[in-house]
Amino acid sequence: MSRKLELIREEKLFRLLPGRTKRSRLEASGVALIDDHTALVVFDNLNQVARIDLSLKRKARQPGISGRVMRQIVTKHRALYGEHLEAALVGMYEHLTATSLTLERFYGNPAIRTALRVRDWLRPRGS
Repeated sequence: MSRKLELIREEKLFRLLPGRTKRSRLEASGVALIDDHTALVVFDNLNQVARIDLSLKRKARQPGISGRVMRQIVTKHRALYGEHLEAALVGMYEHLTATSLTLERFYGNPAIRTALRVRDWLRPRGS
């Protein structure tokens, strides 16, 4: 029984393979899923099979990566972003506010405050 693939996120292959650059010619001819976290990629023009970590989220959180990707997207669709800038800023502000309120509620919970005090009390004094 074959499973249906759904595109959730994507990344250029040269960014996932050590030693490859934007000018690298990579002709992927097949992909096989090993499990939910790993895929094997077979190339027509390379004598290699690449093991790709599918958790691209971790790579996206590395310093500078998300900013670089966002700049590329905005550059590519500048007119569209210009039209919707106000709504996007309002949405980001509302999301930031909701996140802040959630953190305030979490750390304001008496059980969490007590757990943090106990942790601090148990923590060695020199660290």
